[in-house]
Order: sequence, then structure tokens, then C-alpha cells
Amino acid sequence: MNQTGERPGINRATLTIVVTILVLLVAAGARSAPGVFLKPIQGDTGFQGFRKVGSILNSV
Repeated sequence: MNQTGERPGINRATLTIVVTILVLLVAAGARSAPGVFLKPIQGDTGFQGFRKVGSILNSV
């Protein structure tokens, strides 16, 4: 413990900011994941129905 009685370590506000940033990064990755998988499948098969699925997923 230091002179003010606080334990050394990570500040609660810093921890909150780090957790918030990590959650936002995971959410962005989860939102963009369908496009990563659907575009190569669309290119291989030539199937154009994935456009409808993509627009439905973007609206969610």
C-alpha cells in the first residue's frame, strides 16, 4: 500500500475503458464475419442469393 492507502495496480476507470474497447472490437468482428465467409463462397459458386442474406444481416 502507498501513502494514500490505495493499492498499486490498475485503476478502475482504466479497466473499464480497456474492457469497453475489447467488447467493441469483438462486436465489430462478429458483425463483419458473415461477409468474410459469404464473399468467397459467392465467388466460387456464382450464387447471387447471398446478396439478400447480406442485406438481411446488415439490417440486424
